[in-house]
Amino acid sequence: MVVTNADGGKLLRKVREDSGLTQSDMAEILNYDTSVISKLENDKMFIKIDLYMNWLKKLGRKDILALTIMGVPFETIMKECFTKEYKEKLEQIKSQPPSPEAIEKFNKAKKEYGSLWEEIEKLMK
Repeated sequence: MVVTNADGGKLLRKVREDSGLTQSDMAEILNYDTSVISKLENDKMFIKIDLYMNWLKKLGRKDILALTIMGVPFETIMKECFTKEYKEKLEQIKSQPPSPEAIEKFNKAKKEYGSLWEEIEKLMK
């Protein structure tokens, strides 16, 4: 992954704030103490990958998780993924059924990457 621990803390804070949640809210959602959330967001504690993934999934930002896995730079994620235009486009994409071409590409990638694909699917659930 491209996101460093310091970047990860900034990103997780941005996702939480963008969702309109306080650190106390986040602590309750993840079943952690509020002080842990503060330490994670302020680079005072190492962010484990499972916590990073769980945070993004719980707040409905699998898009950011996918972009992180694909290696999109932190700066790009921070700049683009919180804009009104991005969110509108994301909702538009989510509301449309996939095209036959997209399904074909998906099935080809799934077959080509086999067990790796299965692991990625587990991460995204």
